Amino acid sequence: ESGSVAFKNRVFELPAASGAWAQGDALYWNGTALTTTASGNTFAGIAFEAKATSPTTGKVILFPNPTA
Repeated sequence: ESGSVAFKNRVFELPAASGAWAQGDALYWNGTALTTTASGNTFAGIAFEAKATSPTTGKVILFPNPTA
């Protein structure tokens, strides 16, 4: 159970750019919102659940920046 608790503690609902994503997609921070666009953005984590185009927030499992 401790693994499950640790996993849940890393899920955050953050501002999201327009555009859909699927559960497990890599997400990036563009300075104001999550996006699936890697170019010019900072890796943030993976999508915890799918998001349709219009919602302004999305759930992400955050990971440390591997290049920092």
